[in-house]
Amino acid sequence: MLAGRHTRTRGTTRTSLPWWAAALPALAFTALFVLLAVPVPEASAAPAADGDRVAGPSPVAQVVRVARDTLDRWIP
Repeated sequence: MLAGRHTRTRGTTRTSLPWWAAALPALAFTALFVLLAVPVPEASAAPAADGDRVAGPSPVAQVVRVARDTLDRWIP
């Protein structure tokens, strides 16, 4: 069976992105830069019993705390 010939189309091809395809990455980078710019409050970290690790909140809890502190400063 023979394949049909591919013919080139003349003119320009327009490709457009939806609004959220540009807005969401911009919002994510803005949030990242804001979180990096905000000073992190010092947490009192005491050494654990085994001495190898520092007892304190998990990294996820630290990010949530920084996000809450940032939002508390922005929204009175």
